[in-house]
Amino acid sequence: MPVFNYKIIVNGKSESGEISAVNMSAAGSQLRGKGGIIIELEEKALQSQRKTTTKKSVKSKQFYFNPFIRSIHIEQAFEQLAVMLEEGVPIVSALSILTRTSTKSIGSAMHEIARSIEKGSTVSEAIVTEAPFVGPVTRALVKVGESNGSLPEMLAFSAELMARKREVKSLIIEALIYPTFVMVATVCVGIFMSNYVLPKLVTFISTRSAELPAITRLLVDVNEFALNYGVHTIISVVLTAILFALLHSSTTYGVYTSRYLLNIPFIGKALTAYSNSLWCHTLGMLVKSGINITNCLKLTENTMSNKYFREQFEKIQIMINEGQTLGISFMATSLNDLSPIACSMIVVGENSGSLDRGLIHAAEYNQKELTRRVRLVGRMIEPVMLLIVGGIVAFVYLAFFMAIQSATLSVH
Repeated sequence: MPVFNYKIIVNGKSESGEISAVNMSAAGSQLRGKGGIIIELEEKALQSQRKTTTKKSVKSKQFYFNPFIRSIHIEQAFEQLAVMLEEGVPIVSALSILTRTSTKSIGSAMHEIARSIEKGSTVSEAIVTEAPFVGPVTRALVKVGESNGSLPEMLAFSAELMARKREVKSLIIEALIYPTFVMVATVCVGIFMSNYVLPKLVTFISTRSAELPAITRLLVDVNEFALNYGVHTIISVVLTAILFALLHSSTTYGVYTSRYLLNIPFIGKALTAYSNSLWCHTLGMLVKSGINITNCLKLTENTMSNKYFREQFEKIQIMINEGQTLGISFMATSLNDLSPIACSMIVVGENSGSLDRGLIHAAEYNQKELTRRVRLVGRMIEPVMLLIVGGIVAFVYLAFFMAIQSATLSVH
């Protein structure tokens, strides 16, 4: 019977040795049965033969952190890695495959992770060192997967969390594409009319000593204001946006700006549903993975972009440390008003032992609510934009028509 040399990680510790099996697949099944993550697995005879041959060294690629790495590429890499590990492919071999099939930046990172593992680092340590673009939640899940032998499941969880965030962003962008296009087109037409058409019309009427109608004078005044103060107006708007962004990013005022965003009509409801869907799904996945509740809450807090939600999670952690139950802690914060269904699910799940399932059900509900809200905002924006654009077109048309009529009457 063939003998295989192996190297695995069990409960976060490296272990190596020999195992007898009919084939490599059977050897992998035996090792996975121990709860181990396969690092290396090769038939002893082939390994001895390989050592006697001269192998050309491969120069490793140096990985440079790229802040523009797309999350979908990370998601795909982790999903593929989870599938390969589930099928028994050694992790170093799986990472080598991803080096060839992923994008250049992701592939370089995977290559360096494989090198670190071969040198004795754990998977979580290698990811922290060689893939700084991986978020804290994913790193925590990988560490848990190493310790309890469920690395493929934890990688799949990570990919699912990234997919959920990507789907939400795509939904919001899709709803804003049409209004943005209409607005840009309107601005372009307005610039063209102001700089080329309107000056010629005014000159034409002036040569005929005709008096400009009131509506035409209003159009001319608006055009002059845009030409004289348009740049100042744009700069003021940009500076206001920058000031709001700075306040939003600050520790002191960020909570207030985040709360203000949640109170904006229509948009605030969508932002609330987005945050609820995110924290419910993240917390549910973390609880399901077996991480203790304190770390689950801290990691969930770190994934929240809305500082008002983060403040509520800080309060919950303080109450948990003081000895309060999870359900009471959630009910005592503003999350009880922002997401009453999720808080009720937490109370029920804590008593029934199905906390993770309750949170995931709440996440699905909030995801549907988010979809409904975003579509509602999109449907409301379209007629509003049509009214605005139609009003501008009607105003310009009447101004031109009255001006031409005035010039015609002056000739007669």
